[in-house]
Parts: sequence; C-alpha cells; structure tokens
Amino acid sequence: RHHTTQCDRQINEAKTGREDGGRENADGEPDLVPLDDALTTVGQRSAIERIAWAFVKIHSRAEALGLLHRNALSFPFRQQDLADALGLSLVHTNKTLAKLRERQLASWSEGELRVMNREELARIAEIEVEQPRKRPLM
Repeated sequence: RHHTTQCDRQINEAKTGREDGGRENADGEPDLVPLDDALTTVGQRSAIERIAWAFVKIHSRAEALGLLHRNALSFPFRQQDLADALGLSLVHTNKTLAKLRERQLASWSEGELRVMNREELARIAEIEVEQPRKRPLM
C-alpha cells in the first residue's frame, strides 16, 4: 500500500506542477502525437518494442519529475497491468521482461523498475529519448 500511496502522490504532484499540461500544440489545437504514438505501439510493435517503448517513456518522465534514484523508480504495478496496457498476454510479457533482464537493459522486481540502458531500449522501440519535461508519470 505504501508504494501505491507514494505513486498516487507523485502523480498528483506531477499533474498540479505542470504549467501547460502538454496537451496543446503551438496553434492551440489538441496535441494528438502522444495518442498516435500509443496507438502505433499497441497496433504495430512487437512485444519487446512495446515494453521497451513503455519503459523509455516512463523512465524519461520519472527523470523529469526527479523520481529516479540510481536509475530506478518506484513502480508498484503488476505484470498483468503492463500486459493489459500494451495489449499483450501475461505469458508473453513475462518472457519479454526476462529477455530485457538477460540483456541487462531493464529489470522490474519488488515494485521497482530499473533501466540500465535507456538508449538501447529506445533503439529497440525505434523512438528517441525525450528531453526531460514535467508531465504525468503514467
């Protein structure tokens, strides 16, 4: 429960700490790039690309919010939550996480997500690492 409370607090701080919310482009129109990126991830990427994409995004946002400690952050979710969010089966998610751990790119255990090589994860996901800016963690 401590991790959930801490995560809720961090998310609320991130929401209230944003100046523009990151939801409009320069013309004042809704910024649909994040939605397009998420739909592409679920619809067209492999399991390893999807999880790499998620970990790069989450790690970059955590960095911008000052939530990293030794490249790790509190991540009190279940593998099933990640699988559901990315449109994967739990078994496929588990096997893919094991591959990332074996390749020493990322590990997730006991409520902590550690990214050892964000640049390689970004390469796998075919994305660029975002410049740090405050926005919600999830």
